[in-house]
Amino acid sequence: MSVSRDLLASFVPELLARSIDHRSEPLRTHASASCELAVLGLDISESTSISEDLVKWSPDGSESVARALNSIFTLLADLISEHHGSVITIAGDEIVAVWPAAEMGGIASAVSWAARTATAVQGRAGSLPSFGGYPIRLRAGIGAGNAWLLDIGHEHGRRIFVPVGPAIQDMARAQKSVGASEIGFSDNVWQLLGERAEGSKGIGRTTDVGPVPAPPRESSRSSAPVQLALAARYIPDWVFERLRSGPEELHAELAPITAIFINVRTGFWDEGAIRTISDAVLQALDILTSFKGTLLSASQDLDGVTLVAGFGLPPVIREREAKRANLAALEISRAMQDYAEHGIGVSTGHAFCGVCGSPAYRQYTMIGPTVNLAARLMQRAQNEVLCDELSQRLSRDRLRFSGRGLIDAKGFANRVPVYRPERHESDPGLPTLQRLAEAKSLTTRGRDREREQLAGRLVALSLGLSTAVIATGEPGVARRTRRWTC
Repeated sequence: MSVSRDLLASFVPELLARSIDHRSEPLRTHASASCELAVLGLDISESTSISEDLVKWSPDGSESVARALNSIFTLLADLISEHHGSVITIAGDEIVAVWPAAEMGGIASAVSWAARTATAVQGRAGSLPSFGGYPIRLRAGIGAGNAWLLDIGHEHGRRIFVPVGPAIQDMARAQKSVGASEIGFSDNVWQLLGERAEGSKGIGRTTDVGPVPAPPRESSRSSAPVQLALAARYIPDWVFERLRSGPEELHAELAPITAIFINVRTGFWDEGAIRTISDAVLQALDILTSFKGTLLSASQDLDGVTLVAGFGLPPVIREREAKRANLAALEISRAMQDYAEHGIGVSTGHAFCGVCGSPAYRQYTMIGPTVNLAARLMQRAQNEVLCDELSQRLSRDRLRFSGRGLIDAKGFANRVPVYRPERHESDPGLPTLQRLAEAKSLTTRGRDREREQLAGRLVALSLGLSTAVIATGEPGVARRTRRWTC
C-alpha cells in the first residue's frame, strides 16, 4: 500500500518541508543553515502521572491517552498556526514551535508573535478538554536568538532534522524557571518586548501587543508541497513501514519496551560544536540501526542535543530488546569517548506508544515512567551508560554490571537502583536460545524468528502483559492448531 502525500507530510515539520521543496543541491552527510528564531515551548504538567492513571483505570486506557493528547496538541498546533508559527517537534508531552526572524519581519516581530501565542494558549487552557478528568495546565517558555537548522544523515539513508543553538537553549531556561500555567520569558525576550510585557522578572505575559504587521510568508502548509521520497527519509523506517500497511497499524497501545536517551553535551554553540553534534548524532544513528533500534526524535535541551530511541516497539516483542539496547548504548558511548561529552540512560518496562499530534504535524512517541526514568538516568550519566534494574536483569548473561546504588529520581516516590554496564561480549545472542537450538529433541529447528517471538512473549508476561500465540502450519504438517496463552 502506498502512503498518501497528506499523511506523509503530517510527519514532516513545515520548516523542513519548505527546505525540502526548495532544495536544489544533493544532500550532504551534514548540512546546516544559520538563522534567527523566536522559540516557544509548551508542555503538559504532570502528564505522565495522568497517563499512568488513565491506562490503569480506563477500559480503553491507551486509546484514551491518545485521544486526549491529540485533542490538546491539535488545539495548540492550530493556535500556533493562527499566529504564524511552525511546529518543529512533539516529544512526549511537549510541543515546540518557532518563528524565523527572516520570515517575520525581524526578531522583534517574531518574539511578539511567539508571546501572543503563549498568552492565547494560556487564555484557552481552561477550555481545553480535560485529560481523563484532570484539568490541563501548561507550562510555557519563550526564547530568542541565533540557531542552526541541522540536517544530518547519509546520502541515501535515514536523516535527522533538528534546530539547535542559543535560541532553543534560551527557551529551555525560561521554561524551567516557571511553574504550571505560567509563561517564562528569557532576558532576550524581555528586552525585545519592552513595554509590551508585564510581570515579574523571568515570568510574564504580554499586554496588547498592538498592530504587529502580518509576516511576509505563506501561511498555508498546502503551499509547501513535500517531495515524498525525500520526506520519507526523515521518518523512522519502522514508522514508515507501518504507514505503508495502513494508518490503523499505528494505533496507540501500552507495550513493554526499552527506551534509550542519549545526550550529546556542549557548553556553548559555535561552528565547532555544530560539527561535533552532527558527527555524534550520525554515529549514534548508525549504531542504533545496526542493533535494530528505532531513533524516534532529536531535540535540544539545556545541556545539548538529546536523542530518544526505542527497542521492541509494538507490535514487535522480543526477548533480546533490553540486551540490544544496552549493547547499542555501550557502543555509542565508546564511540563518543574521544570527542564528545555525553550521558546515556536505558530503562525497560511498559510505556504508552503511539502517534501524537495534530493533522498538521504528528510524531510517534513513547510516554510513561519507563521513558522518564531513562531520561533521569541520562541526566545522571557522565560519559557512561546507566540503566535500571530490569534492563540489567535481562542483559546480565552477556554484560557485566557494577551497582551504582540508589538514587532519588524526579517523579518517582521510591529511590531507584542504578547499574552501569562495563563490558560486553561480541555476540549479543541469547544463550538460552542457543542451547535450545542445539538440543537434539528440539522440534522447532530452523525457526529462529518464531523462537525469539515466543521468548519475547515470556518477557512480556514477566512485565505483566498477557498475550496469546497461535502456531499454524501448512496442510499435512499438523493435525490441529495449538494455542499457548501466556
